[in-house]
Amino acid sequence: ATGANYDGYISFASTIDGPKNLSLYASGAYNSIGLAGAVGSTTKINNLTVNAKTLLTKASISTSGWQSYSGDNIDLLGDLALNSGGDITMNSAINSFYTTKYSVTLNAGTNAVYVKKAIGNLTPIGWLSVTGSNINLGADIRTRSAQFYNGPITLTANTSLNASGGNAWEGYINLQAVNGAYSLSVNTGDWANFFGAVGATTPLASLTVTGGPIWIHSNVSTTGNQSYTFWRLELITASTLSTTTGNITIAAE
Repeated sequence: ATGANYDGYISFASTIDGPKNLSLYASGAYNSIGLAGAVGSTTKINNLTVNAKTLLTKASISTSGWQSYSGDNIDLLGDLALNSGGDITMNSAINSFYTTKYSVTLNAGTNAVYVKKAIGNLTPIGWLSVTGSNINLGADIRTRSAQFYNGPITLTANTSLNASGGNAWEGYINLQAVNGAYSLSVNTGDWANFFGAVGATTPLASLTVTGGPIWIHSNVSTTGNQSYTFWRLELITASTLSTTTGNITIAAE
């Protein structure tokens, strides 16, 4: 099914179900789409395409195939959970509509996740959980609480991950392996945990980590600078920090 409105608003007040493809378009200058109810909660829809200036949602969305979102912004009116049997492509920024700490789950299972626009750049979201066989990050992400990355990360642009916290043990970031010839900045209110190797396949351009405790479980490789600012740095296993042309700076707060 295809729903299109090029000069207005598309609103769904209730649930959407059925094993078919769904495409929603509202791409005019001031157009938006509203999803108030769950999508695919009883019977998963197949592929979902959403293209809107603004998507307002608090839905749980489940598909057997891929999900693709394009437009300027997704405004969260509640917690958002995307569960997909295919790739998830986020070509829309995501922000909490108010200052409430709404949370986002992007779960592509054994498929890929693509984050192409910033998350929380205008109004930080609550916590973020991303699961995929390859998590492609090409934009900055800001949360008030934790960030969980359940799968290897490939940087497709310079990226900043910021978890400001505010309450004890909230603002932490858990990362698996990270690769990509771009710069990565990790800033947490609490810990930063690197469970996998950084730059083992493709060295990062640079790495900057600021946090409480920083836990490193494997080697870290960059072509440029590495900087670690912390009140505790722990090497969980024997690890090598290496750079080809930069400096390594380790500073305790």
